Amino acid sequence: MPIDRAYAFIELSALHEPLSEIGYRVEVDDPSATLRIERPGAGAESTLNIGLEPSPADDIRLVSCDAVYRYETAEGAVAEVTAALPIITRHMPVGHLALDLDGRVHARWTIATDSRQSLDDEHIITSIVMFDLLQQHFGDYVEEVCNGDIPAALVEQLMRQAGDIDDG
Repeated sequence: MPIDRAYAFIELSALHEPLSEIGYRVEVDDPSATLRIERPGAGAESTLNIGLEPSPADDIRLVSCDAVYRYETAEGAVAEVTAALPIITRHMPVGHLALDLDGRVHARWTIATDSRQSLDDEHIITSIVMFDLLQQHFGDYVEEVCNGDIPAALVEQLMRQAGDIDDG
């Protein structure tokens, strides 16, 4: 079922105030009915884009979240980044990482909601904050590989040493 852009704009605009109240910078892009969210503080690592996507079922609304990391892949590091992203993704509790054709890393995930009701602001905002924290945490590994500071072969070892992998 296609997404009505006016409806999506209204639904996503309702998240502006509660996200702003907890310190996020929020912009609603009218033409694409996308919410752009930036984390508070200088040195923010990414911009989060939120939109509504078509669903194969009429009673489900898909809220897509795409965080674009601000750092780019260093020249010559594409193969290492391509190898490291699945390693990091395996240990993330939600979402996945992907490299686009421009060498930027994206963290993506989707939230399924009931399309017969308005978006549950609290559920969506909690999900955004949780994913933001995960993105910050796992983003350190992404950044080091993108910068060419560590090879993909060391990522899992470093994650294990930091306690980000539970072998138990």
